[in-house]
Amino acid sequence: MITLPLPPQPPQTDDEQTNDYYRRLVKWQDEFVRVVESEFTRIERNYDSQRDTVSVPGASVAELTQANPRYKPTTPANGGTRLAYATDATGGAKLVYGDGAAWREVDGGAIVS
Repeated sequence: MITLPLPPQPPQTDDEQTNDYYRRLVKWQDEFVRVVESEFTRIERNYDSQRDTVSVPGASVAELTQANPRYKPTTPANGGTRLAYATDATGGAKLVYGDGAAWREVDGGAIVS
């Protein structure tokens, strides 16, 4: 778990309105730190393990090459590429990627057939 440093506590004053503001600010600060630490913990748990595997959907070549929205080779909106496992590709099952227009074999770039 990542622990963020906290700012110093505000000084107490004789002005009740200022004290109330400080109390609300400290409450907000504590909640903010809790949320950020929680997110860092989630990120560490999900992405910082060398033992984690990546799930790649399997599909037949026919499913990949026909107009099936689930398996469009287009580039995802967040960048990168799409991966799939062509279960019946020529020469045996292969990992494939979408180049934006077609599915290509990872180990040579040939269009999957």
